[in-house]
Amino acid sequence: MESKIIALGTMTAPSYYYFSSLVDAEIMVDHGLKGSDNSFTIGSGDYRIGTIRAQETIKALTLKVTVQDTANPVYRIRFFQAFGAGADPTSKSVDRALHDIERVHANLLSIVRMKVPVPTAEEQIAISNTISAPVSAPVEIPFNHWPHIVISVLTSGMWLPFYAFFYTFRRRYDFGDD
Repeated sequence: MESKIIALGTMTAPSYYYFSSLVDAEIMVDHGLKGSDNSFTIGSGDYRIGTIRAQETIKALTLKVTVQDTANPVYRIRFFQAFGAGADPTSKSVDRALHDIERVHANLLSIVRMKVPVPTAEEQIAISNTISAPVSAPVEIPFNHWPHIVISVLTSGMWLPFYAFFYTFRRRYDFGDD
């Protein structure tokens, strides 16, 4: 049963996908050049970003992630955005973004190449239930009725309200530290 999940989309409305639904990951570089297409893909293969020439400027570095989803199959994650004429490829901000995008790209390619089987519908339900499960769930504590019955008889029923209270609120929260 696969339980590894990746969240793509926005912080307010993420979409969750199993690792097995990842299809591809590509690094896209936008040079801000004039023309119909000012970006190119470094690719999902074994290419390195080092092919960028020093005289070019970089407007954006984006990771394009493709998943098996007919409604929303492509997600773009922007790692760097320059305003104006663009940024020098040797600048610290571009270098840091290149390092980050290459690391995430390599991890996603490793996941794509794992060839994990797609979980069955029952496994998906079980996994989704564990993801949305509360942090602490109420657990029944065994309730011993005999001491309360004996005390109620000895006090001519005066203990019955307390007995009812203790029986009603016999649950506790289990935080897993037992």
